[in-house]
Amino acid sequence: MCQRLYIASREPLRLLKKTKHEPYLEVRPLDEVGTPVRRHFRKEFEHLYVAGAHAPCGCGFPEHPSGEHQKAAKIAQEDRLTMQRLHQYLRPIVGKRPRVQLYLCWWGDEDEKPEHEREMRLGELSDPLFRFRRLEILSIRRE
Repeated sequence: MCQRLYIASREPLRLLKKTKHEPYLEVRPLDEVGTPVRRHFRKEFEHLYVAGAHAPCGCGFPEHPSGEHQKAAKIAQEDRLTMQRLHQYLRPIVGKRPRVQLYLCWWGDEDEKPEHEREMRLGELSDPLFRFRRLEILSIRRE
């Protein structure tokens, strides 16, 4: 299955296209496929986007294994570069109070209710050991 990372923001965000020189992150407006995901975000986060990582399908965000007995694989260098680029992209947006929320799910699971919600510092995204939890809302605040 392929990942979908949704970004909800209080303000409009600039769009990013992957290029040969910047292949690690893409940010585009939410399309109809992701419409069910809107209800997972607080009302003040009215601007919704979907982010794609380095893989052609959009995968490449490090994720905790979903099975109890699955062991976490080593995080690939490309995944870490994607996370560094996500950190750089969000840095000018994030303030003392959360202005951005992130939600990782598999494509087609957008209507599944989030299982967790937590607040975290922006700097945690660039930690080389950071992994998303599927179906978790992350409210991002400044370091």
